Amino acid sequence: SENTPESVDLYKLKIDGSFISDADSGRTVPDVPNWALQQLAVEFKRSKASLDPFDERADPDDDEHSASRDAVSGQLMSYAERVFSFQHRTAIFMLFVVGFRFRIMRWDRSGVLVSEAIDYIRSPTGTRLLLVALKAFSNLSLEDKGQDMTAVELLSNSCAAVRTRTPFVVKEAEAETVTA
Repeated sequence: SENTPESVDLYKLKIDGSFISDADSGRTVPDVPNWALQQLAVEFKRSKASLDPFDERADPDDDEHSASRDAVSGQLMSYAERVFSFQHRTAIFMLFVVGFRFRIMRWDRSGVLVSEAIDYIRSPTGTRLLLVALKAFSNLSLEDKGQDMTAVELLSNSCAAVRTRTPFVVKEAEAETVTA
C-alpha cells in the first residue's frame, strides 16, 4: 500500500503495510492502506540511525539527522492518527522496522510506548523475538489489540447509517425557531 492512498483519505497517507484479520479479507481494497481494517500497522525504513526517532545512539546536536528523525516521528504519529480516525480504537499497535532492527509500538490517546530496537537479521534470538511478538499479537483478543468493544458497526441499510450519509440541512426558519 506504500504507493497508493485511499480515495477517502484527505491527507493521502500511505503506510508500507499492515496485518488484517482473515475475517476482513473480503473487505480489503488491493494496493491501498485499508486504514479501517488494519490490526497491526507496519512501516519500513532504510538502515540509518537518522531514520529511527527512538535511537538513543543518535547525536541530538546533529541538526540534519534530528530533522529526519522528527520527520519520521511525525510520519509514524500520522499513521497512528489515521487508524484512530478510521476505527473505533483504544490503542493501536505498530511494527516499525529500520534496516536489521525492529521495534514494537503501542499508541493510545495519551502517547506511545516503544520497545527497544532488536536486531532480527543477524541474531537468532532477535529473529525468535520478532516471531514470538507477532504470534503473541495474533493471539490477543480484539479488545487487547486495541479495538473499542463499546462501539458497534452500523449495518449499511440501517436508519442510523442512512442518516450519517444524508447531509443535515437546517432551513432558516427552523434555525430561528431553534435559537429563539
